[in-house]
Amino acid sequence: RTNVWSINIDDAKYDGPYILNSYMDFLPENFSLSAAYQRPSGELVLFINNIVYMIEYPSFKLKEGWPKRLSSLGFLPNTFIDTVVNTNRGQTYAIFNGNDVAQIDECSMTVCSYQLLQAVFPGIPPAPTLAFRYINGNLYFAKQQQFYTFNEFTRIVTEAGKFNINVLNIECLRNGLLQQMQDILDRLFQSSNTH
Repeated sequence: RTNVWSINIDDAKYDGPYILNSYMDFLPENFSLSAAYQRPSGELVLFINNIVYMIEYPSFKLKEGWPKRLSSLGFLPNTFIDTVVNTNRGQTYAIFNGNDVAQIDECSMTVCSYQLLQAVFPGIPPAPTLAFRYINGNLYFAKQQQFYTFNEFTRIVTEAGKFNINVLNIECLRNGLLQQMQDILDRLFQSSNTH
């Protein structure tokens, strides 16, 4: 089972985990999700092994004609997708096999060029496991416990450090829930001591 977390950008809170198969019953039973991103047109794209799924959002229905093999999108044989990011400039890049980058043409959903990671994202280490665009205009990359804030317009890493969700000013709902539970227990304890 693969879990996902939902982030509400408007109020900067996240919740989860949710089991991905419960929303997308067309996915295989046991799988490893390599990467996912949301297209400018709204669809979600999942990379699972050498298969690519395009999913309508918010219905979570598989788009007609999908899934497809990586090779049908123009990826080389023996490609392992590390992560995918759609940039503020509207370009989609798949980082694969550790140090290679394929630019994906969003109209044809095919690879239109190949480059090295350092040529596209200088300062980002090989084989990042997470990449995403955030509303503050930055791209974020993560590898193990490290994060990297990347400005695609100046093409430099502006910040790096140990990954923490607070970097994005996002509040964990579970912390709030735990605090509420603690407050209730404290009140119950105080109430039982006064009787």
